[in-house]
Amino acid sequence: MGFAGIIAKQFTAAMKANSTDEGVTKRFREAAKPHTPAKFETRN
Repeated sequence: MGFAGIIAKQFTAAMKANSTDEGVTKRFREAAKPHTPAKFETRN
């Protein structure tokens, strides 16, 4: 989650506020830092 810029407090809040996987995913996509495909490749 650190790569996406999501901290523990944000994770906990998303889990508490969303009762579905889809809700949590939506929240993370809104909060995550964008990265280029090349950045993902170097990370993996």
